[in-house]
Amino acid sequence: MIWNLIGRKILYPLIFFTGLVIWIFATESGLNSLFKLAKQLSPYSLSVKEIHGKLIDEVQIKELIFESPTLKVEISELVLQLQPHALLNNVIKIPAFLIKKSFFVFGNPSNAPLYIDHATGALELKTNLHPLFVQIQNIEGSWKNQPITGQGGLSIINRQLKLFNTALKLGENQLNVTFSPTDANHLNWTLITKPSDEFQAELQGTLVTKPKSNQWAGEITRTTIRSTISGIWTQKKPSSLTFSDTHFSIEPLILENRGGALAKLFVDWQAKQGLSALLDIPTLSIQHPNIHGKVSIHFTANQKPKKALEAKGLITVHPGTVQISLGHRNKKLFYQGGKANIFLSDQTLSAQVTFKENEKNSFDGNFQIASIKSFRSLFNQPLAGNFTAHWSDLSLLYTFIPHIAKLKASLAANGEVRGTLKNPSLHFLAKAEKASFFMPKLQTQVHDLKLVLNGDIPGTLTWNGIGTLNKGQFYITGTSETKKPFQTSLSLEGKALQIYNTPNIQIIATPMLTLHFVNNALYVQGTVHIPSASIELQNEVKRTALSKDIIYIGAKTEDTTPSTFRIIPNLYLILEKEVHFKGYGLDGFVSGKLEIDERPDGLLSGTGRLIIKDGKYRLQGSTRYIHRGRLLFPPGTLLNDPILDIFISQKRAEEFQEGAEMDLTVQGTLQKPMVELYTSANSRNAEILSKLNTTGSENSNPKQNQFFSNPTFLLGGGANPFLDRLQTNLGIEEFSFESKESKEPQTSIFTQGGTDTLLVVGKSLSKQLYLQYLQFVAKPVTTIRLKYYLTPRITASVETGTEEDIGGDLTFSLEKD
Repeated sequence: MIWNLIGRKILYPLIFFTGLVIWIFATESGLNSLFKLAKQLSPYSLSVKEIHGKLIDEVQIKELIFESPTLKVEISELVLQLQPHALLNNVIKIPAFLIKKSFFVFGNPSNAPLYIDHATGALELKTNLHPLFVQIQNIEGSWKNQPITGQGGLSIINRQLKLFNTALKLGENQLNVTFSPTDANHLNWTLITKPSDEFQAELQGTLVTKPKSNQWAGEITRTTIRSTISGIWTQKKPSSLTFSDTHFSIEPLILENRGGALAKLFVDWQAKQGLSALLDIPTLSIQHPNIHGKVSIHFTANQKPKKALEAKGLITVHPGTVQISLGHRNKKLFYQGGKANIFLSDQTLSAQVTFKENEKNSFDGNFQIASIKSFRSLFNQPLAGNFTAHWSDLSLLYTFIPHIAKLKASLAANGEVRGTLKNPSLHFLAKAEKASFFMPKLQTQVHDLKLVLNGDIPGTLTWNGIGTLNKGQFYITGTSETKKPFQTSLSLEGKALQIYNTPNIQIIATPMLTLHFVNNALYVQGTVHIPSASIELQNEVKRTALSKDIIYIGAKTEDTTPSTFRIIPNLYLILEKEVHFKGYGLDGFVSGKLEIDERPDGLLSGTGRLIIKDGKYRLQGSTRYIHRGRLLFPPGTLLNDPILDIFISQKRAEEFQEGAEMDLTVQGTLQKPMVELYTSANSRNAEILSKLNTTGSENSNPKQNQFFSNPTFLLGGGANPFLDRLQTNLGIEEFSFESKESKEPQTSIFTQGGTDTLLVVGKSLSKQLYLQYLQFVAKPVTTIRLKYYLTPRITASVETGTEEDIGGDLTFSLEKD
């Protein structure tokens, strides 16, 4: 009976239970059965692809997946060394563990996953899941795309927290904890955090744990903050620091930057009362590459238990101090005053922004960012907002458009902001009313300009405008693509626009142009009809246009930032008969058609032909009339140096008799003309010689002798080696004739009326100095004359010759039609 009682009711169950425990802990099949049972009993999702080993030795688990409302875990490989006897004390003890290729997602809603590539350590847990001891010997992984490496540990015994030497690095953020070798309750810590490229902070301090309590007390002994906006901040004196599992406080942390600004920070958190914080900066000088000025910042934050954080802030811009530099050219924008009210509640950040440049210019905006979870997520959360702006003082634009003056307009804009702070999008409408400005270089006035710009950034903008240029009206339409590469296409049409109105140049034009801006280049295409113009070039100097590719070695250049902006034209000009041109010795009306392009070397070229009507051409000594003239532009010809094809004579066209005058042709180019004698095709050299009658017979007609007094003999075959060599080597600019009072009493066919005829050959030595060679026709006398042009109307000259005459003259010339 005793055996029946002991064997059946005590010993058999004990043997069965002992065998079951041995089977579960000492066999792999028992381990698998235990896992299946745990999977059935667990209220959460649990799955394992493979499981090997024994609980009393080592367990290897592959493809473990666990998911609950607040935690999701996926582990590629997990190795555990267990001590099952610790379960008798309600403790799960893992002397060693290995985790490979896993990730953990904490919280609801889920936070960013924590990826662990490799981790080793040890762990002790109570069965009620309160941690006792955790030690990480080595961990490698990533969180929020930032690498994690480190080692360390902590323990909680009787609610008393104890830390071990720890070195943890997350991206560019670091935490180091080291204990004093002589006092186990005293530790030193260093925290380096860099939440963005514009901000970095480094803090150092001490902590001492109070015996038999879960409270730490210490100091923040050193703080250095680097900000690209506000400069470098340093801590003035140590700040007290206390924390426990129910309380955390910092007070007061006083910082000072190099500009002398002070910042005070108070933080206090209690489990039963919540969080309160205060940041106060009375006056802050901002020194940023693009922003300069002074602001005041006052920020408070509160968070009651089980409620969202609420924060209020006010950023005030001190009047007359904020200056923003725009672009690489250091353009300045000044604000007289402004403020930004900031409010944070229920993970939503709201801001009301107001800025005033002056009494005439203002900006008001309201913006909101929702679902903020962290400082880093702030820039990636949805952004919503709207704004309005008004400008009537546009003096700022003078720095961006230096070629305009007297700018007046009334500008208004409104729009919506979407996207994120990192990638915002803007939809807006801007209008300019009654705009006007003056262009000093062109001496023209644009007025009554109305311009409307609307669209999206990034996206497409639409332009529509109408305005008046002096008395002519023009229209602007087009679009801009704000996505990279930025490009704008505009259509400009007008009628009778006075595009030039200087004392020397007046041009009336009717354009039909297309303007295309892309990659810092402006392409101008279309047709420009010029019905009338007057172009007078004063004191033009003959020079050669050089390619932009030519660089003088050792030449001194101005220390300026080169502009890469280019204007590339492709224009078709139509010039009517009312276009008057005066310059380079040419004075007349030109008409024709001309195509303007840019050569590969960057210089402007023309293709086409212009006809000269009712014109005159001035050589160094006198003015002659143009009977036939053309300006030729073969492909590639420089726009300011066309080829000349001009026939000139001393008499007007209605008085001209071919063969009776010494006529000239002007060829070469506008800046380097070449003058040659001209005879008709019916005149032969022998015939000219026979007409000269150089013997001076008694039967000669006096009128014929007067005709012979003109130096037409030079058209004969007699060569002058000196003149040939002079013309070849020096490039003769003048080849003309003049009369001079004769000193001889007798009269011949070459000295009619007491005057001698001279052949004049001339060449410019400089801008103001001119050399002439004079050869008498009737006698072997040579004279050298040197002219110096004091002004366009006054000339000083000196001459000497074989007659041993030396003299000088001061000549004043006045030309009348």
